[in-house]
Amino acid sequence: MRSISRFSWLLIKCKGWLAIVRIVRVDFLAKQAIARHEHEPLLLEAHNTKAEWDNEKGELVREREALKEELNKAKEMAVEAEQRPEVVQLEKEALQQ
Repeated sequence: MRSISRFSWLLIKCKGWLAIVRIVRVDFLAKQAIARHEHEPLLLEAHNTKAEWDNEKGELVREREALKEELNKAKEMAVEAEQRPEVVQLEKEALQQ
């Protein structure tokens, strides 16, 4: 029977440890990938929800601006109406009655 030299035995032992390290590393990377894959839908959903909120916020801002414009127009129309002589006359008549 041939005896294994110390160098060969050390080499075999190192290759064994390297194989174990590779297996553990691959297992760790696989677990990370699985965890990332499981959380991906949640992240995507959160991103979509934020996008929806941003869209709704934009719509509300546009709607608020439109309402401000309408209010300004109504104020201008009221000022113009107050300056008309017919309106002034109608107001005087209404106050006298």
